[in-house]
Parts: sequence; structure tokens; C-alpha cells
Amino acid sequence: MLTSAYDQYKQQSIVTLTPGEMIVKLYDEAIKRCNFSVKYLDDKDYEAANVCLKKAQDIVSYLNSSLDKNYSLSAELSPLYDYIKNQLITANIKKDTQPINDVLPLLKELRDAFSTAEKSVRKS
Repeated sequence: MLTSAYDQYKQQSIVTLTPGEMIVKLYDEAIKRCNFSVKYLDDKDYEAANVCLKKAQDIVSYLNSSLDKNYSLSAELSPLYDYIKNQLITANIKKDTQPINDVLPLLKELRDAFSTAEKSVRKS
């Protein structure tokens, strides 16, 4: 019963997020999955690393596919998302943490930028 109530709470909290808050949550999850995958690769737990890297790739793909092409920023973000996704694929194939470590700062910077923009919009 407690799990059910918690699941309902989580679902409700996601449904009530603004689009900006949802984007920040997606970045948070991608960053978390990348950090886990680094740990798993270091521990040679390749199956767990694969799961985390695929989830991070899915999130980046979603962010890329949801870009509004009417804005010039989208034209700049799309190749960056492609690069990040390709680095995550490379990390997964080669079982190497370096490509992940190369894109983590980018993900964090994008997350912070979207978070700042979302807070600015909310104050308006």
C-alpha cells in the first residue's frame, strides 16, 4: 500500500512539472545514468553500464527529437546532442569511461542553462 501511494505521488509530481522543469529532470537523469555507468565500467559490470548508457542515450535522443526547429538555438543544440549520444555509444562499445567523462561537463552545463532559463521564466 505504501509503495502504491509513493508511486502515485511520483506520477503526480511528474504530471505537474512545467516543460522547463521536465527538461531539467531529464538532464538530471542523464547525468545520473552517466555517473552510474562510469562506476559500473570501473567495476567491470558491463551489463549494468550498458543499461545506464542506453537510458542516457534515450534521454539525449528524446531531448534532440523534442527541439522546436523554429528556434535558431535548436540548430545549435541538435549537433551537440548528436555528439553526446555518439560519445555514449562509443563508451558503451569500447567499455571506456573517457567519452562519458568528456560529455558529462556538457550535460551539466546544458542542465544548468535550462534550469536558469526555467527559473527566469517562472519569475516573469
